[in-house]
Amino acid sequence: SVYQNFNPTHIACLPKHIALLSKTKTWKDINFLDRVIILGGDEIDKDMLKMLINKKAKVMTTYGSTENAPPVLLGENSLWMKPIEKNISVKHDGELYVNNKPTGDIFKISEDRYYKFVSRKDKIVNRTWKR
Repeated sequence: SVYQNFNPTHIACLPKHIALLSKTKTWKDINFLDRVIILGGDEIDKDMLKMLINKKAKVMTTYGSTENAPPVLLGENSLWMKPIEKNISVKHDGELYVNNKPTGDIFKISEDRYYKFVSRKDKIVNRTWKR
């Protein structure tokens, strides 16, 4: 497989790419020990996260990386992410704001200020809030 031929140390992709890869014949033989998988651009399923961790991957979950790098939220082996940017807030309806601009995405926020993606608001896609 391409993965085994190139043996990358880091893989940045959409969760859909991992879903496709996991259906290949070579998936069972892939070992992600000492590998970093960077996921973003779409909702990350907790079962996918668990599957990658079971394959020994270090999984970095991101938010904002598809609009314009770098991401504004980052998590490690978790669906909960911590802010990288300072100007992040969640309004009363759960919508995430970055630099006082709405993202169209709904988040939960924990007591220790970690953020978890819940859903898109009104099916809005590709609203740019970075400059």
